[in-house]
Amino acid sequence: MEKKIICYDIDGTLTTEMLFVPLVASEHETGILSDESYANIVEILKLYKAGGIAYEDAVQRLIERHASGLTGNELVDVENHAVDFIESHTQLFRAFGRQVIDALRNTSHQLAVTAEPLYVARAVASHLGLDNVYATEYQVAAGRFTGNISISLAHRSQKSQLLSRYSIHAAFGDSEGDIDMLSSAKHPICISPSAELKALAEANGWLISSGEEQDADGIISRLTA
Repeated sequence: MEKKIICYDIDGTLTTEMLFVPLVASEHETGILSDESYANIVEILKLYKAGGIAYEDAVQRLIERHASGLTGNELVDVENHAVDFIESHTQLFRAFGRQVIDALRNTSHQLAVTAEPLYVARAVASHLGLDNVYATEYQVAAGRFTGNISISLAHRSQKSQLLSRYSIHAAFGDSEGDIDMLSSAKHPICISPSAELKALAEANGWLISSGEEQDADGIISRLTA
C-alpha cells in the first residue's frame, strides 16, 4: 500500500516558538555567527514584532542575514552544533508532535517543510524521526558556507511549488506562510494558529489544535480513520 504524505511546518508548529531565534543566539555565543549578522537579525526581529514588516518578508531578510553571517564556517561544524542544540533543548518541541509522528510512521511518508535552513531541518527530522525535509538551502562550496542562498522557502508560493508533485493527506501549520500547503491537504491542521490563519481555518472548517499532548489522540484518530 502506498504511504500517505504528511507535511509539517517546524516553527510554531512542531516547536512552541521560532526555533531560529534561540538557535542563532547560540551560534553567536559559540562564535559560529558573526557579531554584525547577529545584530542585524535582532533588529529585523524587533521590526517584525513591532508590526513594521510582514511575516514572510521578515523571514526572507532573516535567512539572508543568517546565511551571510555563516560565511566561511565549515558545514559539518554548523550541523553538529544544530544537533547538539536541539538535543539539549527538547523543551522547545510541542508535546503532540512525536506522538503523532510515531503513530503514523508505518503508514505515512512524513516531511518537514520549513523556511529554516536545511541543516536545522535535518537535525529536527533526525530528532523526531521524520522521513525527509524541504527547507531553505544555504550555498556550500568545498564544505564551507559561501554566504549565499541557493533555495529559499520563506514565501508560501515557494513551498507549494515544491509540494505540487504530492497528493497531501495531511498538513500541519501555524501561520499565513503555511496557507498554501494547508489548502492543498485533505486534512489541514492548524496548530496554535496566528490570527490570520485562525480566521481562515474557522471559515473553512479546518481543525484547530493547541498542540498540547492531550490533542494527539484526536489528531491521530482523524488521520487514521
